[in-house]
Amino acid sequence: MSAYKSVNPATGETLQEFAEATDAEINEAITAAHGAFAAWRAEPVAARSKIMARVAELYRERSEEL
Repeated sequence: MSAYKSVNPATGETLQEFAEATDAEINEAITAAHGAFAAWRAEPVAARSKIMARVAELYRERSEEL
């Protein structure tokens, strides 16, 4: 089984390797993502907005690190 590599384009350094996913693993990931999206979509807009505002706040707090 082959692997995918995450490579730093500036240095050519391999940062991490990932095993190739099987068809079953890909289908499982797609199903999980669809379920998560459906749950998120079902939340009221006000609740989603509050979460996104908190995410933005965390990004601002950690902007130097990120």
